[in-house]
Amino acid sequence: MAWYQSDITTSVSGTASVTIKTILLDQIFGFDPDVALAPTQTLHVGFWFDSVAEAQPCSATVLTATPFHGEHTAGPVAFITRPNATTGLGPLCTDPNPSGTTFVCKP
Repeated sequence: MAWYQSDITTSVSGTASVTIKTILLDQIFGFDPDVALAPTQTLHVGFWFDSVAEAQPCSATVLTATPFHGEHTAGPVAFITRPNATTGLGPLCTDPNPSGTTFVCKP
């Protein structure tokens, strides 16, 4: 599960700033009843290159486009968070609540 939130444009020095007003914590999920996909938490953050051409100097392999921007022709992922080693949850879960042997974000 993934969704597109916003473009972040960097300066020639590689710095950027963007303000996104939204709720991105604890209760982020997606589902699709048409394919019997139960609600699935999406508790990670990722950033994608704007295009394959912009990412290619950073890679020794041939890259392909991904759908992660408004035109659906973004480059590959540049950064994505990793799950917490204990809970398996991403950083957008600020209050994990163990439920049996499975950790979930508190509602």
